[in-house]
This record gives sequence, C-alpha cells and structure tokens, in this order.
Amino acid sequence: MEDIKDREDLFKLINSFYAVAKEDALIGHFFSEVIPLDWNHHIPKIVDFWEHILFHTGKYRDNVMQKHIDLDKLSRVEESHFNQWQKIWNNTLNDLFEGPNKDELIKRAEIMKQLMVFKIHKSREDYFIQ
Repeated sequence: MEDIKDREDLFKLINSFYAVAKEDALIGHFFSEVIPLDWNHHIPKIVDFWEHILFHTGKYRDNVMQKHIDLDKLSRVEESHFNQWQKIWNNTLNDLFEGPNKDELIKRAEIMKQLMVFKIHKSREDYFIQ
C-alpha cells in the first residue's frame, strides 16, 4: 500500500469515502435529504479542500466552518454525526493508504471535528460571533 501522493489519490479517497457515507444510516441523510448534493460539483470542491490541507495548494476558498454551521440550522449536526463521519473517514484512509500523509489526514480530521463540534454548539447560542 502506498501513501497519498497527489490530487488523483485524493479523488480516490473522497469518492470511496462518499460511497459509504452517503449510504450510512446515521449521516447519509445530510447528503441526500437535507442538502441534496450535486456530486459532480461537490467532489472536486472537497478534493480542493483536502488538497489544500495536505499539500497547501490554496485552491479551496470557501468557509468550511460556516457551511457546517448553516447545515446545522437546517438539520442538527451533533457530535455523534461527526464521530460517524470520522469513523468512515479513518476506515477509508486505512483501507486505501499507508504513510505520513494518511496519518496527517486522520490527525487533521480529528482536530477539525473537535473545532466544528465546539463552533456549531456555540453558534446555537445568542450573540454568536464566528
């Protein structure tokens, strides 16, 4: 097994991840019912995000935190949802890759999960400032 080395590997990761996540009983509805995604548009944006995280490309320009806060306003996103997302993410990474880049994406996802859970819960309070 090899490590993640380029954008093509990230496409493989993201497509494999969403093949499982969008069918998942706990989180699948976010991708199909809450916000029906145009996968042809969504997948490249998510690849841009993770490519920026891993390789510092600067391609991702959206506010990922705000997107999840907005999602929470449509349908509550709880820590259990993030835990399930992370479980699928880690399993997909571990099934496909081996090496320091894979380990970095696992670590970064954990950090982002903690921050998102915190900010989403704070965003439900009055006078929230992001």
